[in-house]
Amino acid sequence: MRILLIAAANSITGGGERHVADLATGLTQRGLEVAIAAPAGGAMAVLAGELGAAYFDVDVYGGKARAEIRAALHVFKPDIVHAHGSRAALFARQADLRAAERCVVTLHGLQGAHGFGSFAKLALERRVKDKTAAFITVCKSDRDKAAQLGILDPNKTTVIYNGVPLPPLEQLTRWRDEQVLACEAGFDADAPMLLHVGRLDPEKNQRGLLHAFAWLLARERDARLALVCVGDTAKRAKLEQLAAKLNVTHAVAWLTPRANLTPLYASCDAFVLPSHWEGLPYTILEAMVAATPVVASNVDGIPEAVVPEVTGFLEKPNDSEALAETLEDALNLTGAQRREMGENARAGIEQRFSLERMIDNTVAIYEGVGILDESSTSC
Repeated sequence: MRILLIAAANSITGGGERHVADLATGLTQRGLEVAIAAPAGGAMAVLAGELGAAYFDVDVYGGKARAEIRAALHVFKPDIVHAHGSRAALFARQADLRAAERCVVTLHGLQGAHGFGSFAKLALERRVKDKTAAFITVCKSDRDKAAQLGILDPNKTTVIYNGVPLPPLEQLTRWRDEQVLACEAGFDADAPMLLHVGRLDPEKNQRGLLHAFAWLLARERDARLALVCVGDTAKRAKLEQLAAKLNVTHAVAWLTPRANLTPLYASCDAFVLPSHWEGLPYTILEAMVAATPVVASNVDGIPEAVVPEVTGFLEKPNDSEALAETLEDALNLTGAQRREMGENARAGIEQRFSLERMIDNTVAIYEGVGILDESSTSC
């Protein structure tokens, strides 16, 4: 089977692109022939080279996207065209005359309550809905919102959760014992430590997190906050100015993004993600697989992964004071309680969110294209 994966970006740091990279690797390991279409250069092109996969330059934000996809289809002749994200999926279905019989579309999160920013864009999505062999969403929340918007066919839709690899438990214990986060951040190892990982975009709500952290410190709660954020320096500078204004700079560290953040997840006391909206964020799953309790907003796909008081804490979005109170609850856990919550989180990943499960379920969609029925809507 020949699979053409179409991505909107050439990095592998964003959730959708990370998904494509993991899928390309797993499919290749299973003996499927894979090609990747994405913007020129970047880590995605490097990955294709490492996998021995064909790489086609397609700029989904440029004016030639449809022609570039047609060229890739002509050269590679795929059995399945798997497009990721709304722009890539729109152009793929417009470019491929056989889209209705071989195009699989994965949605990686719908922004806010409406998902798509304009009536014109919604109209385009609805127009190409029938030119789709199968839809995949990464959480039930996205499936339900997209169905309400009329941009997918529920009878052709499968929920396949994002999946992450399972690092060995003994390695997690070693990172925890070595206090990796405290050492890198320059924190006192005895201070409770919070970790946040996310893009420097408004929906990730780092501003709200800093306000909540300031409230926490104002209650004379000893704590430290480390942030690993990807984005332009101007956005980070504004957040650093806010931290100074809130008088929390002494307790905040900004760490360098890198491919493997598991040592940081494993060595913090809690991971926090106060987003305004999400699909099913990889950062939550990565923290959970590292056996770390999670504090996150109760939005979109997050409650499908985080079980309150069992694997972490869910907080209503856009309420910094409530978030601060929940962070305090997380930091007040005893060592035994924290270990139990972390073990529950790890077990949840093993059962429902493993990388192997994600790839296996996706391959099953490929094999079933053309014979999908209502039974395909199960998770």
